[in-house]
Amino acid sequence: MSPFISFFLIILIIVVLYVVFYAYGKEKQIHLLREEFDKKNEHLRNRVYELTILQEISSRIGYSLKLEKVADILAGSLGDVIEYSVSSFLIKTGAKIKFKAFLRESVHPDYVRDLQRKSLEAFGKESGSNLSKYKFEDYITGALLSNEEKNSPQSFFAVPLVLDDEVVGIISVSSLHPGIYKNSEGNIKLLKTISLQAMNAVSNLQKLLVLEKSKLTTMVESLVDGVFFIDKSMKVLVSNTSAKHMLGLKKKNITILDIISALEDIGIKDKIAQGFKLSKSFVIPDSEIGLKHLKIIITPVLGDKKPLGVVLLIQDITRQKQLEKMRDDFTSMMVHDLRAPLTVMVGSSDILMKKEKQLTQEQKTRLLFDLKKGANSLLDIVNDLLDVAKMENGKYEVTKSLQDLNDFVVKKADYYRGLIEERGLVYKINPLKNSVLVNFDENLIGRVLSNLLSNANKYTESGSITIDMKVDSKKEYVKVSVTDTGVGISREAQKMLFNKFEQLRNPVDSKQKGTGLGLVIAKNIVESHGGKIGINSVEGKGSTFWFTLPIYKKNLTKKLKA
Repeated sequence: MSPFISFFLIILIIVVLYVVFYAYGKEKQIHLLREEFDKKNEHLRNRVYELTILQEISSRIGYSLKLEKVADILAGSLGDVIEYSVSSFLIKTGAKIKFKAFLRESVHPDYVRDLQRKSLEAFGKESGSNLSKYKFEDYITGALLSNEEKNSPQSFFAVPLVLDDEVVGIISVSSLHPGIYKNSEGNIKLLKTISLQAMNAVSNLQKLLVLEKSKLTTMVESLVDGVFFIDKSMKVLVSNTSAKHMLGLKKKNITILDIISALEDIGIKDKIAQGFKLSKSFVIPDSEIGLKHLKIIITPVLGDKKPLGVVLLIQDITRQKQLEKMRDDFTSMMVHDLRAPLTVMVGSSDILMKKEKQLTQEQKTRLLFDLKKGANSLLDIVNDLLDVAKMENGKYEVTKSLQDLNDFVVKKADYYRGLIEERGLVYKINPLKNSVLVNFDENLIGRVLSNLLSNANKYTESGSITIDMKVDSKKEYVKVSVTDTGVGISREAQKMLFNKFEQLRNPVDSKQKGTGLGLVIAKNIVESHGGKIGINSVEGKGSTFWFTLPIYKKNLTKKLKA
């Protein structure tokens, strides 16, 4: 076996190994993304459950109801410390005023009505409220009312219930016996102290619930994943910005109809109904909403084994899908682009091995040349892949030096003159009139310019290729443009032009292949110099590729010699 064939086999093995490891790396990246999604889902599910419980507490044991319970306990336990015939409390709850009396002795209904009047007067005086607009509700418990003998409260005092500096109710005690509270200052003070402590406890608990709810709400709002919590009555109680953005919802207050409309294609209404019936989560793995791919996890939230609602956790898996497509595209591209040079190399080496004695020296030389050309094509592919990998990992070395970019571009561009003009194309170079100092890596910027000129030459059948250089009005950047009259690029294709593995232009010669990484590499190189790269193109009429580089700040221009 000849040394060149051995060299070819080594190159082939290297290429195959690189392709395998590169594909394995992408597969591992996708696996890590999936693990991350699962962890985030578990964490979020726990947090949403906490938020749901707090909201359930707030709705079932809310502000007014807690006060009523506290007042109920206070008024019902006064018999241990204060003598009374009737104890009572009055609480303002929304648009209602609730009055409840605890009868220790039987009293006439007039007694209760008089007690209600006194309590309302005391509450109005303490709170300064206009009580006429409130609906009045009363409850009586304890001993039975008696109609045998009319009576009324002969002794009475009331203690205000103050929550966060607002009078929200009163506790009162009254008796059939006159003057019994004149010498009971200690008991009255005790009742005031107990009431104050009870209200402080309620206030602190309320603040704690509000704080915890605020923390959880902030956490949900800051999540990258989208979250909706829907209760049993199909009301959307929780939603975050990410969820609205993913579904394209711009309203502040989202309703269930908005969600159903946005996810109509996947029948989300039936899925939510299913979520209420199940005791475990289920997943809609891939839903296409516009240009996004969404993974939706529907989880029932249970309280005392009863469903409180369902959580929709929405994850944007567009990036994951892009990685999967990139892996598939990469594999397809490698098979496609490696096949041509490998076919030539295998065919040439096969002829050399089987018919070496029958071939003339000229035929052997031509076959060896084909082998070398195929090997170079393989090396170009590997080099492009390695360069992109280095750039992604931040290991690409950029060695800058201060040079005249105008002179550099003219010399580099002139190298392509013969190659372009031999195809019958007009080649023009329009340099600057003045020199311009730029800090750049001549090898890398030379590679960018070579890539743009090579593409222009490759995709232009007739017409011209022109290089222009301009300095912006503020003298901050110099712009280098390569304009051709070739096939042009559609607007849709331009959006993806600098992405990996995108071969967007239809080549003039269908045999011309490539990784499509040239412009990706060029973009990385230009941006590493603090510049920008872009394209202006009309399909069928030609393209202008351009890049900018920052001018050296202490640059002193001088006239170029003729």
